[in-house]
Amino acid sequence: VTAAYTTLIRLYAKLRGTKEVATNARKTLDRMHFVHDVMMFGYEENRASAKKETSDGNGTTTSSGVIVSPEHIARIEIRPNAYNLVLGLYRDSRNAEDAMKAVELLQSMVNVGKKSPEQCRGTPLPTTQSFEYTILALASMKDAEQAIAEANRLVRLMEAQEYLEPSVTVYNALIELCCKTMFITPELFDKAINILETLKEKSISHPQLTPNAETLSLVIKACSLSEREDHEHVLKTATDLFSQLVAKETDEKSAVALTDSCYFHLMKCVSMHMEENEEDKKERMLELFSEACQRGLASAGVLTLFRNSVSEEEYRLTVGEGRLADGWVKNVTGPKALYTDGTKGGAGKNARREGKSTSDWAKKQRERDIRHVALKEAKKARKLYKKIKS
Repeated sequence: VTAAYTTLIRLYAKLRGTKEVATNARKTLDRMHFVHDVMMFGYEENRASAKKETSDGNGTTTSSGVIVSPEHIARIEIRPNAYNLVLGLYRDSRNAEDAMKAVELLQSMVNVGKKSPEQCRGTPLPTTQSFEYTILALASMKDAEQAIAEANRLVRLMEAQEYLEPSVTVYNALIELCCKTMFITPELFDKAINILETLKEKSISHPQLTPNAETLSLVIKACSLSEREDHEHVLKTATDLFSQLVAKETDEKSAVALTDSCYFHLMKCVSMHMEENEEDKKERMLELFSEACQRGLASAGVLTLFRNSVSEEEYRLTVGEGRLADGWVKNVTGPKALYTDGTKGGAGKNARREGKSTSDWAKKQRERDIRHVALKEAKKARKLYKKIKS
């Protein structure tokens, strides 16, 4: 019955963010442990009418009911993915209590290494994903300092697991947690840089801890969210990290390492920390916006930052009016805008743009209009026919 219970938890996971869904998934996980206990030790079924001792066939008797042998119980194996699904729901619940429940659940997995098989009750050992989800769940805690302290403890705990190979994703989760709990503080920049330097140092002996594209992107995000006075240093750091991501691309149109989030946060850094004259800042924003469009990474955020950096006339001449070109937004993973005003659509919107591909929008719209008119005429004809016939 492993697949049945795991599928149920996975269905709950699709409702992530819904009230009580994390609690219901946890109840299902607890039920899996109950079935595991029955599988291992049997089940005593109470019967009010039982008046004499009964035997389980192996010499064990009870006077309160009937022992059901484990041989007649479906087998179950509780795997790490079931636990990780629940931890993922705790991460997305945005509830401080669920954050601590995630820590307790992870700790129960870690403690497996100190217990006998009977005491473990089928609990699996944690994976790096278990640590990643738990650290991200800490963002719901009200005390930011406590959240960071607990996250650092979990990172050390992961490193102490001899069977587990440390993963850069856990450190990425730590940077993301810092961005959520330390935003606008000057210390955020220092914390993110320290984590990056730690990874570089550890990667010498553990290559799997080499900072990846997500790591660099998150540090750029930290640069944009940290309010500091050393503007030139922060902007240079973010620009250098961005250049490393650009170097990973195959050409000027690829989007392998770069994301719309990278462009958004670097543009935000330029807006906040570039203290040169306004013309230089405007030129840099235009340059980044053009690159984002070429790579299909012109998200709603990128569009808004560019719009705020130029005049309305300059914005209109650069972006145009109407629907954005499909190629401009094809690789966007964050909030997406489909029209130059930053929206996804609405009354009176259309996709007619000279010189820009719109996936034959106008042609398809005319075909839809023709079908709509034909259906209305057919409906009128049927009504008239019924009236004449009656």
